Amino acid sequence: MIKKLKKSLKTLKETKEFKKFKEDNPDSYLASCVIIINDKEPGDWQVDYYQPKKHKMTTFILKEKIELSGEDDIFQKHKSEVKELNVEKVKINLNKMLNTIEDLRKEKYPGEYPNKIIAVLQNQDGKIMWNITHLTSTLKIWNIKLDAEKGKVVEEKLENVFSMKAS
Repeated sequence: MIKKLKKSLKTLKETKEFKKFKEDNPDSYLASCVIIINDKEPGDWQVDYYQPKKHKMTTFILKEKIELSGEDDIFQKHKSEVKELNVEKVKINLNKMLNTIEDLRKEKYPGEYPNKIIAVLQNQDGKIMWNITHLTSTLKIWNIKLDAEKGKVVEEKLENVFSMKAS
């Protein structure tokens, strides 16, 4: 799945839409890659390019025909620079990541089954991470951070949707 992402990124860079975007935003860089998985079926990759001067994100959806979804504000508690993502450093592909977290789920939360999985590949404090969010069948949110280079779970927590506070 990472090979497919890399190939799609290469294809993206060859499109006229991306070339125009880079011409208008020469300082922009890849910040994250997002995929939503429903019923074990992965959707299309969405890739986000960060524009440091504007502190905005532009998303490209990697379908057969590349879609540009426009420029969006970044939602952060404290404004900070978004780190560049180097997908060449990713050693743990999507399938291996899913297997790792499934083993962890069976071990720690055998009664929780994912309805939807959102997986974000990003650079967090200099480490390439999978930031995975599961919405479970019991209306809980399970968040796992997995090192995308070493395959180790760095952090994980399970919370009831109804006990979460809005910030």
